[in-house]
Amino acid sequence: VLRVHLMPKRFALPSSEIEIVANNGDFVVAVKPSGLPTHPTLDNVKENLFRILEIQLGYKLFMTSRLDQMTAGLIVFAKSKSFQSQYNMWLASGQVQKFYRVLCERQPPLGSMVHYMHPGTTAPRKVSVQSLPKGKRCELIVTSREKHSTGFWLCEVQLMTGRTHQIRAQFAASGL
Repeated sequence: VLRVHLMPKRFALPSSEIEIVANNGDFVVAVKPSGLPTHPTLDNVKENLFRILEIQLGYKLFMTSRLDQMTAGLIVFAKSKSFQSQYNMWLASGQVQKFYRVLCERQPPLGSMVHYMHPGTTAPRKVSVQSLPKGKRCELIVTSREKHSTGFWLCEVQLMTGRTHQIRAQFAASGL
């Protein structure tokens, strides 16, 4: 099978090296800039954080999680398959937690939000408060909120489940 992309997606490359905030024998923690995909896609295997970091560091890395293209933040890459498995086990068991800072238009309620993501892969993702056949449970906790100088609300969100575009989908479904 030969697949030809006549109009491949292009992404702006960072003007300097990717910032590394931690680097030890097991993992690397890097700052992912907004606008750059975390991982290779079918039509673009070069312009992504994963590939850029492998070139910058000079060794193979393993994915532990992803951030959406437009999301900036810290991301962990494993240096071995065994640490990747261990880290993913820690994520699944709640030993490692993910926190996000989110800007939204309306004041969100503090506490847990539970929705169910509609099956399928089309964007934008849709969620419902009702349990759905084959729907995936989505839970997050709004741990803090404050009025931001931009007029938006700045929230800290703890992600309890990790679904694609989960925070955006849940906040949109809640009118935030």
